[in-house]
Amino acid sequence: METKTCCISLLELLASRCGCMYLSDLHLPYNFFSIRRALSKITPSDYSLWEWNDAVHYITGQALAFETQEQAMRYLLNGFVPMREGAV
Repeated sequence: METKTCCISLLELLASRCGCMYLSDLHLPYNFFSIRRALSKITPSDYSLWEWNDAVHYITGQALAFETQEQAMRYLLNGFVPMREGAV
């Protein structure tokens, strides 16, 4: 499956849409609802599988490897456990 070339990374887009001043703000528990809301407006195929796996790792702290963009997005929308404070 071919992915579109976007001019902004998935993490940068999420941070922007969530009103985060810094990418690291995506780790903060009070942003999880905003992340899910922002994700619901993104087409998974707009970003590469690598970017989705990277976003899951960055946001959750869990190094998971999904097989499709849709699986990674679904995980972030429905199943991820927030990072513990101080873990990066």
